[in-house]
Amino acid sequence: MSKPLVIVTDGATPRQHERTVAQVLSAVGSAAEVVSACPRSSRLPARLARRAAQLPGRTAADVAAAVERATCSDRDVVVLRRGGRLAPGWLRQVLEVAGRHPDRVGVLGDAEPWLEVHPATVRSADAPRYSLTGVDLRPSGADESAVTLSASLIVKDEATVIAACLDALRPFVDEIVVYDTGSTDDTVAIARAHGARVVEGYWDNHFGDARNRALAECTSDWILAVDADEVVTGDPVELRAFIAREKSDLVGTTIVNTTWSGGVSGREHLAARLFRRARGTWAGAVHEQVVHRPGSAPLVGSAVGAPIRLLHSGYQTAAVNRKGTAERNLAIARAAVDALVEADPRICEVWCNYGRALSAAGRFDEALSALRVVREHPTEPRIVLMAARAAVLCLAETGRSKEAEEWVSLAADLGEAAGLLALWRANAAMADGDLDAAQRHLSEVTASLDPWGMTFDPDRGAVLRAEVLRRCGEASAAVELLVEVRRRNAEQAPLDALLHCAHASGTPYEHLLDAMPAAAVDLSLREVVSMEPGPAHRWCEALWEHRKDRRAVVAGSVVARRMSMHEVLVWALRAREAGLPEHCPLRAIAADEGSSPARRAVATAVLAEVLLEGDAAAALPARLDAVPADQHDEVLQALAAYAPALAAQVEAA
Repeated sequence: MSKPLVIVTDGATPRQHERTVAQVLSAVGSAAEVVSACPRSSRLPARLARRAAQLPGRTAADVAAAVERATCSDRDVVVLRRGGRLAPGWLRQVLEVAGRHPDRVGVLGDAEPWLEVHPATVRSADAPRYSLTGVDLRPSGADESAVTLSASLIVKDEATVIAACLDALRPFVDEIVVYDTGSTDDTVAIARAHGARVVEGYWDNHFGDARNRALAECTSDWILAVDADEVVTGDPVELRAFIAREKSDLVGTTIVNTTWSGGVSGREHLAARLFRRARGTWAGAVHEQVVHRPGSAPLVGSAVGAPIRLLHSGYQTAAVNRKGTAERNLAIARAAVDALVEADPRICEVWCNYGRALSAAGRFDEALSALRVVREHPTEPRIVLMAARAAVLCLAETGRSKEAEEWVSLAADLGEAAGLLALWRANAAMADGDLDAAQRHLSEVTASLDPWGMTFDPDRGAVLRAEVLRRCGEASAAVELLVEVRRRNAEQAPLDALLHCAHASGTPYEHLLDAMPAAAVDLSLREVVSMEPGPAHRWCEALWEHRKDRRAVVAGSVVARRMSMHEVLVWALRAREAGLPEHCPLRAIAADEGSSPARRAVATAVLAEVLLEGDAAAALPARLDAVPADQHDEVLQALAAYAPALAAQVEAA
C-alpha cells in the first residue's frame, strides 16, 4: 500500500510555513510523503526541498484546488493547516483513529479545522465529516494544549492592514474576536474572510469600554490584545508553553513602533497586552490599561515579558496623518479631564494621559501644564515616569532642555533607565552649549533596563553624538558613526542627520549609498518626502544617477513639488526617461487644487509647450483665468523663463 501523504498548508508566514514543514519531516521520518502547499512560500530552502515535494499554485485559490485534488487520491491524506509541536508517532495515531471511520473525513478543530484526515476510501472532498476526538498530538508532558488563548481587537476602517494582522495571528491563538466600532470600508468583510469572529458594535469615545465589549465576546483562558495595525512575530509553540507555566495574571508584550512599511525594528516599549480573562478588565478612555476586575485582588504582573513582538505601523507618519490619531486621542483625553470629580483617585492618570495627548498633537506648552498636575498629587510611580518622559520631550521640542533636570531627577529616583537619563542630560548640556558636558554624559548612554524591564537602546544617542562631533570639527567621524548605526539600526540614524553631516564633511552622497544596506536605502525613500527639499532632492538625484533606481524618480518627483519650477521640470523629464510619466510632478501640481492658481497655471503651460501635451494646452486658458490679478506679473515672469511662446501669446492678448 502507498505511503500516506501529509500536506502542510500552514501559511501564516513563509518562515512559519518552513518551520512547520521541518517539524513534520522530523516527526514522520520515512513513514509518509510530505508535501508543501503554501502560496506565500513559493520555494522551500534546499535542505527541505530535498525531502518535501511542493504542490503547484501561487495564489490561495490555486493551492486550495491542488490540495482538494490531492485529498481525492487512492491513499490516506492528512492536511495540516497549522503548525505546532507534534509527538513522535502522531501520524500513526491519527491514521488508526481515522481507520475506524473509512467513509468520513476526520477533522481536528471544529471552528477552524487545523488538521484533516482523508481516508483512501473517501474520494470526495464533500464527504461527511466528524470530530477527530481521542487524538493527542502533543509530545508527552506538553500541557500547553490545555491552555486557550483569544486574540481581541477593536477596529474601525482598517481595511488596508487588518488582513496581515489576522494572518499573522492565526497560528498563535484559538480564536480571534474583532469588535468593529463602525467601519465604512471593507474591514468587516476582510476580517470574516480571514477567520475572525466579528461583532458589529459601536463607538462611544472610550477605548477602555470598547475593549471591554470585545473582551466580553472572548472565551479563552488568556487574552492577547492586538491592534489592527500590528503584526505578531515569534514562535506560537513557545508562546503556548509560556502561558501554560505562567503564574501571573498580566504579562508585558514588546511593541515595536516601526517607521516604514515592512520594517521590523524601531522604538520599542513594553505594554500589558497578555492577561488572564477571568482576572483582567480595561480602564481608561484613552491610553487604556488592563486592571483587576472590581472587587478582586490587584493583578500580579510577570517578571518577564511574553516571547512575542508586535510590529506596530500605526505611528508611521503617513498613517498618523491619514487617521488623525493625535487629534482623536486629544479629544477623548480632554473629555476624561472634564469628567473628573473632586478627589477622584484617577486624577493623575487622567491628567497624564491628557498631557501626553497634547504633546502628540504638538501643543507642548499646554502639555507641560497638564503634566505638572501629576506632581501635585500622590500616585503610582509608573504614572509619574510616563509624565516625566512626556515632559522631557516637550521641553526638548520647545528648546528648553535646560529646564528638564527637575523631571530627570524625579525619573532617576523612580528607577528610569540609566542610559535614557544620561541622554536627557546630554541633550540639556548641548542646549547650554557645553560640549564637554555633553560628551561626558554621552559616554554614559549605555544599554540599561527601565522599570518595565525594557532595554534602553544606546543607539538612540547616535544623532546627538554625531552633532557633538560635527560641532567639534569632526564631521567625517560623525558621518562614519551614523553610517555604522544606520547599517544595524536604520531608524536610529535618520537620513536628514546623516546628510547634514555629509554636507559639512564634503562626503559625496554616492559614498553613503555604497555603504548602506538595502533596507536602509529603502527607508531613505520614505524619509525624503518629509525632509527639507534641498538635501532630499540631492539624495534622490544621487540614487538615480548612481544606481538608476526608478523608485528615486517617484520620491524625487514628490519632493520636487515643494521646489522651484526648474527642479519640477527636471524631475518631470526624469519621470519620462524612467518610463514613469504617471509620476510627473508637473501633472501633480497642475491637478492639485491645494496649489496656488499661479503655480498651477505655470505647470500647465510647461506641460503644454515643453512636453507638448494636448490636454494641458486645452486646460491652460481656464487655469490662466483663475490667476488673481496680483499674481499676473509672477506668472508672466515664469512663463517667459519656461514657456516663452505661450508668454508672448499671453502678453499679446
